[in-house]
Amino acid sequence: MRARARRTPARNSWLAVFAAAALAVMLGGCDSRGASSAAAGNPQEKVTSAVLTTELNHALDEFVSVPRSFARRAEPRVYDRAATLKELSESMPDFLVVTREEESRFAKGNFDDAGNRARFTKASPALDPQWGITPTFVKWMVGEDHARPLSGARLELLAHIAERESQVLAKVTQSGTKK
Repeated sequence: MRARARRTPARNSWLAVFAAAALAVMLGGCDSRGASSAAAGNPQEKVTSAVLTTELNHALDEFVSVPRSFARRAEPRVYDRAATLKELSESMPDFLVVTREEESRFAKGNFDDAGNRARFTKASPALDPQWGITPTFVKWMVGEDHARPLSGARLELLAHIAERESQVLAKVTQSGTKK
């Protein structure tokens, strides 16, 4: 009996492409033919960022490649890519949505690291574990940033995630105070 081949990020590339396409369609960034709507139109129109989607896929590959433990005395485990993607899309469905103007800037590789660092710093209190709503993948990204400060597309992605988590927390706390 042959041993099963170990899954690697390269072996799961079809899954990454499928997951990115499904997320883009869910977020409304592609039309029925699969073409990105960022090709032309109003520069302030909202689109799903292909650059941030690609960066998310790279980060997910890193996240699921090694068993991790996020709690003391917890046994390290390998996280499931599809479950992680589902958790992210359910908790903050529009975190990959940007304007056409931003997407064209991202496609050229222009990222405002100082601005993104400021946005992340301002929104990071929402990522505090005391709130208990931060997805494990986000906790991992914050840990990666603390270990070695992120830059470029990865920092842009983290800033978008932190801002969306901040918005989610604001809605949760606001709905709790309206009673």
